[in-house]
Amino acid sequence: MNDEFTSIAQHYIETPPTAHRPERIDTILKKRMKDFLLTRQQKLWQEGKL
Repeated sequence: MNDEFTSIAQHYIETPPTAHRPERIDTILKKRMKDFLLTRQQKLWQEGKL
C-alpha cells in the first residue's frame, strides 16, 4: 500500500506553501494572456505599427 501511495505522489509537482488561497488555473492563464497581449500592444505601439 505504501508503494502505491509513493507512485501516486510522484505524479504531483511539489509546490511551496503559500499564505494566500491558490488560484484556479484558468484565472492564472487569463491573467498571463492579458499581460502578454498588453505587452505586445505596447511594443507594437512603440514601433509605430499600431
